[in-house]
Amino acid sequence: MANGVVYGLTGHVWTRDIGRVNRVALKLEAGMAWINS
Repeated sequence: MANGVVYGLTGHVWTRDIGRVNRVALKLEAGMAWINS
């Protein structure tokens, strides 16, 4: 869903699971990934 848009400037991940953060952030097709901010 996150990569299903034309404009992939930033991505945000909200979670307490650091393993999930790493997996999702690496797969985001965005210029910048924000974690819990």
